[in-house]
Amino acid sequence: MPKFKIWEHHNPKIAEPYMNDLLKKLSESSSNWYGDSWYNDLMANVSLQYQENKYIHIQIPNSKNDRPDLEEFSKFYVFTSFDQATNGDFNKECESLDDAVKVATDLLKKLGGEKNEKT
Repeated sequence: MPKFKIWEHHNPKIAEPYMNDLLKKLSESSSNWYGDSWYNDLMANVSLQYQENKYIHIQIPNSKNDRPDLEEFSKFYVFTSFDQATNGDFNKECESLDDAVKVATDLLKKLGGEKNEKT
């Protein structure tokens, strides 16, 4: 269970179980994945710093509907960022949790594997 509050607009009834499943499945690729929920984001995330100032994120659905114009998202989004603010050059929409796990773990291998403190 995440040790922080998933903000109400992230729809905890949907997002929290996904977050728990993602963290469990992703722990096989790295023990450094963590749950992330920022008040000003539309979706909760699971994130990993895989190198200094380089991150992989998985945005978690906040709805069973996919209506982005109403800030309702039913898909997972895997993307990279720098300094947790600047978007990287990878962004992929995934239909399922298992697809998001595969995309993220394949991306982690491609980009340099496990988090490296000396990078």
